[in-house]
Amino acid sequence: MKKIFPLIILALFFLSCSHRIIRSGYNSDNSIKEIGEVVIMKNAIIPDSIATKVGSIRIGDSGFSTSCNEADGLGILVKEAGFADADIVVITREQRPDVVSSCYRCSADFYKYNSPFYYSLYSTDEEYKEIYVDSRVIKDKKNVVGMILGGIAGAVLGILLANALFY
Repeated sequence: MKKIFPLIILALFFLSCSHRIIRSGYNSDNSIKEIGEVVIMKNAIIPDSIATKVGSIRIGDSGFSTSCNEADGLGILVKEAGFADADIVVITREQRPDVVSSCYRCSADFYKYNSPFYYSLYSTDEEYKEIYVDSRVIKDKKNVVGMILGGIAGAVLGILLANALFY
């Protein structure tokens, strides 16, 4: 038991339960500004005359992640926009949960309006409204469970076939 305990502690150290966050151009200094409405868009081009890029982020899988669906990821983007003092989040790349990872992964850029005059110029893309995100999260969970069950069923059938053929 004494030999197993350090291995368990080491595994828990390397295995996290949420997204892995890689920041660029800003720091998370825990002094969040009051987060107003943060606009979330996909692959939008923001002219320099309207807003200035203040940072970037990459949200990925940390290994054994359990709380890393799209809603969690978008929540992180909004919180990180507060750290970066940003008004707009432009998602530049996103990957849904799949065979490689059960996590929602994305890259995004943060922008701050150059003038309050521009605040009403952009709005969140329809696909990032809560109702649509929630329905995709449910679908992703079903897909991940299906992939896991399919993998287990395939392994069991493979073992049974190997035993039947070679014994």
